[in-house]
Amino acid sequence: MLEARTAGDRPAGGATHAGGHGSEDQPAFALADRATKAGAPLSGAGRALHRRFVDAIDDDLDLPGALAAIREALRSDLPDDEKRWLALDADLVLGLDLHRTWDDGPGTETGGEMLPERVRTLVERRTAARSARNYDEADRLRSEIAELGYDVIDGADGIRTTVTPRG
Repeated sequence: MLEARTAGDRPAGGATHAGGHGSEDQPAFALADRATKAGAPLSGAGRALHRRFVDAIDDDLDLPGALAAIREALRSDLPDDEKRWLALDADLVLGLDLHRTWDDGPGTETGGEMLPERVRTLVERRTAARSARNYDEADRLRSEIAELGYDVIDGADGIRTTVTPRG
């Protein structure tokens, strides 16, 4: 899993070359240039979108351009694994914790802890009601979930639902 984290303490000492504390013949580790060579096998379209993201970041941190490239990747006809890789690779720069998008879903709260069985059942019934376009029933179930102390938030895509305890 790709995950952006805070850097540790600054190391003491110095590196004799770009490879770290190895020798000229045997560097301690190989440096990877993810900007010019993607770390995953990408299709031509995927490489082009990755390049657009990198170029936008290199262009004085053009975040609107970078986000537009990622949005286009996610809406493209690329395979889901390729879309996910592009989004998570961009997240290494952006630090948005996008990896959590795939971890959480109906039946779990933001921290990944399981919801009580009653709440999970109501969320599943509400999801089914929304799929059947029975919005009155979906609203009634949302109210019932709220009475149990949980907020239901529907994603902008109309598919994803997040349930969190009221705090």
